[in-house]
Amino acid sequence: MDAQHARRAAAQINDLIVDLWITTERNGPRYDEFDLSSQQHAVLSHIVSQPEITPNELALALGVTRGAISQHLSALEQAGYISRERSERDRRVHVLRLEPLGERYRDALQQFEKYTVDRYLERLSSSDITEIVAALQKLQAAFAD
Repeated sequence: MDAQHARRAAAQINDLIVDLWITTERNGPRYDEFDLSSQQHAVLSHIVSQPEITPNELALALGVTRGAISQHLSALEQAGYISRERSERDRRVHVLRLEPLGERYRDALQQFEKYTVDRYLERLSSSDITEIVAALQKLQAAFAD
C-alpha cells in the first residue's frame, strides 16, 4: 500500500467512527436528556462502570489533573447526579455515590450498551467481533503515550 492510499484509508477510519457514532446516536436509545458536557459524560460513565473509583483514579483514567476532576465532580454533584462523602475506612478519601438522576443516567447508558451489543451480535460473527476488537486495540495503542 503506497503512502497516499494509506493516508486515504486512515482518513476513512475517522469517517467510519463518526458515522458509527451518528448512527448509534440517531437509532439507539436516547441519553441526551442529561445535558452534560463530553467531559462530564466521561467522568460519570467511569463512575457508573466502576462504582468504587476514587477521584485520583478518575484523574489517572482520564488523563487529567485532580483539580479538573474536582471541578467535574462538583458540577455533577450540584446537578444532582452524584454525592460525595468521606470513606468510613479512610477519611482522606471521598466515596462517590449515584443520586437518582445519576441512576437514571446509568440506566440509560446500560440500555444504550444493550442496544449496541445486541446489534453487534445480530450482524457480526464472533470472529468478526474478535477482529474488530483487535483492530480497535491497535488503533487505541497508536494514540497511547
